[in-house]
Amino acid sequence: MPVAVGIDLGSTHCNVGIWHHGRPEIIANHHGLRATPTMVAYTDEEVLVGEAALTQMPKNIKNTVFGFKWMVGVAHAELEPHVVQLLASAPFKCVQDASGAARVEVTHKGEDRSIGPETLCSHLFEHLKSIAEQFSGESVGKCVLSVPADFTQQQRDALQACGKAAGLPFSLISDPVATAMAYGLDRTDAEISSSGRDEAHASAKATVLVVDFGGGGVEATVLTRRDGMLAIAATERDATVGGDVFVQRLVEFCAKDHKRKTGMDVFESKRGLLKLRRECESAVKALSMTQQAEPYVEAMMEGVDFKTRITRMRFEDLCYDLYDRAKEPILRAMKACGKAPEEVDEVLLAGGIAHMPRIQALVRGLFPEKTVFGAGLFPDEAVAIGATIQASLLDAHPNPAGANVPLPQSLPLSPVALGLRCLPPASADSDPEASPQVLAVINVGEPLPAQHKVDLKLARDGADGSLTVILQVLQLGSEEPSVLGNLVFAELPAGDLEFEVGLTLRTEGVLKAEALEKKSRAVQSVVIGKA
Repeated sequence: MPVAVGIDLGSTHCNVGIWHHGRPEIIANHHGLRATPTMVAYTDEEVLVGEAALTQMPKNIKNTVFGFKWMVGVAHAELEPHVVQLLASAPFKCVQDASGAARVEVTHKGEDRSIGPETLCSHLFEHLKSIAEQFSGESVGKCVLSVPADFTQQQRDALQACGKAAGLPFSLISDPVATAMAYGLDRTDAEISSSGRDEAHASAKATVLVVDFGGGGVEATVLTRRDGMLAIAATERDATVGGDVFVQRLVEFCAKDHKRKTGMDVFESKRGLLKLRRECESAVKALSMTQQAEPYVEAMMEGVDFKTRITRMRFEDLCYDLYDRAKEPILRAMKACGKAPEEVDEVLLAGGIAHMPRIQALVRGLFPEKTVFGAGLFPDEAVAIGATIQASLLDAHPNPAGANVPLPQSLPLSPVALGLRCLPPASADSDPEASPQVLAVINVGEPLPAQHKVDLKLARDGADGSLTVILQVLQLGSEEPSVLGNLVFAELPAGDLEFEVGLTLRTEGVLKAEALEKKSRAVQSVVIGKA
């Protein structure tokens, strides 16, 4: 019988879960590990993926590729700053092709090749599919892949195309919604009450904050929950404080220690640096559970071993500024949807560095004592667990009581209020007597996609001559609204004018404004990137 599969596509590692004996189970890969590196390597004989790619990386640096999750469905010129920085320091070469797409240059089977991120993702998906099939002994049935909440529709479509190319078609779920499902917040109020959870979750509405401390950054998302329906109210991400940055701080500490002892700079040896980084990744994990770690690298550089000792307190001192910056996405997300800390009913943590005691204390310190903090799951596996639950629901698996569970709903909401201003002032049909300077069109918290049309009338009192009218598209919420774009109508005819204006805000945050002047039939439109 085909097995339901959930996948957490992480920046540095992936987790695969299957629905087994009526519950989600995170499974081990071919090497016996529950996390698989998001990495692909090209050699003279074959393509290696995951742990196999990571193991051979020191001797095949230029042909081992990582970080491609953020490149899929994005033009080279539109890559996020943290991705550009990653690629600038990467041992492989990333270039822009004639179409503007990002590609990496590798040598495979003795030939120089240019590989797109979609091909890399397809290799990864084939590998993850084989992990699920080998572990379960069954073919893959329904599959769900988790993605960051702020991924655009273009990125989502590109990933799904990669899945189809790999023979692994899947549905998508946002990371924070998957985390909430892992903690059971997709269940109805009656189900939550009967399970003995806190009364706050059995209310008609609850506010949940999901903070994902992943390798590629911190993503904070505010979810609203109403009787099993989950809606994204706001999401904020900071790619400069992910787990990779914490590891890099320890790498720099060890490099200085090694140079002080031996006079050798490990940053001058790419292979030595890779060995050191792998050891520091293990040390950071160890420091989440113990008070000290002893990184050791055999023959790190010129045959010389490296060994040092670092305490948790010293490591936290090295990263003191990162902890402060990690709070910012949380505060921004709450501000974007107008929520105060005391209005958050539960906080859920996900991601590898959420294991750190200092991170947990930092987040707890932002909220009153009454706030519930989710427990009982490994933070780095929560997203995959939620994706697996969603896959099981799509596969119509019964719950323990034997009844089919309805699919939870996940509705993105507008994080901002949007409006219009006409220069010179015009009146709206909703209030013909007034000539508002600013007209609200889309409200904060409105389900997306949202589409509204308004009619504006401009009375000219018999004035002659042509006129230029500017319709400003505004982001509201402050004393002086921000102008996002302008619709300019030049040399409009004499007499009264009437405009039909439409605003459309799509789920990925792209805003389109379009206006028609009914007398002249003139049309103007503007598309604005993320509102």
